[in-house]
Amino acid sequence: MRQRRLDHGGRCGFATFVTVAMLVFVAMAVMTMTRLTAMEAGRTQRVKAEAQRRQLLLAGAAAAQARLADEPGDVGTFTLALPEAEGFAEAVVTVAVMAEDERRCTANITVEHGGQTLAQTIAWARVEGGWTPADVTAQRLR
Repeated sequence: MRQRRLDHGGRCGFATFVTVAMLVFVAMAVMTMTRLTAMEAGRTQRVKAEAQRRQLLLAGAAAAQARLADEPGDVGTFTLALPEAEGFAEAVVTVAVMAEDERRCTANITVEHGGQTLAQTIAWARVEGGWTPADVTAQRLR
């Protein structure tokens, strides 16, 4: 049997060039997707930490309202006891409740967590049956 030899006529260089170009294109696409995935993971961690800080502000507001129900008036300053759950180990929630008069008081809630500090001021008004928030102001300190 006779073997036939194919004559490429010098066209194998073009096929090699296209193959190498496709490999470079695929490598660039993989690197881009890896970088985007890493950026998204970092953004997700930042959003999670921000949500935890806001959750801690809500816990501080609930603790202030509970203390007002138990001890109406000038409750003073206290630090909220937090669970030993993941993400809360280094968090500190400070609540300061000061009476303006017998019908109004102000609670200043500060959350320090992950190098960030959030603060919230809640003005409480006494209504029949307890205390209700009259005004809320939130701010980022650092």
